[in-house]
Amino acid sequence: MCGVPDDEAPELFGSADDHCYVKRQPQTPAEHDAMVNAMRAQELACIRYAGNDKALLRRLVDIGEGDQCDVFLPAKR
Repeated sequence: MCGVPDDEAPELFGSADDHCYVKRQPQTPAEHDAMVNAMRAQELACIRYAGNDKALLRRLVDIGEGDQCDVFLPAKR
């Protein structure tokens, strides 16, 4: 376990034994920033985004985390 989610966004992620988990979905702009920072810093590619918020998907694609998204976002035209 890398510990990154707990360090970057402890209000959103928790840990138990040898794994981390999402405690709560981000709701505020600051929480979205914390989640994006955790995804950017993750070492094991273990955080995925399964939502369909286009703005958030774009942010994740733009920082190179598009492979961690369950919803495909077409490239910018």
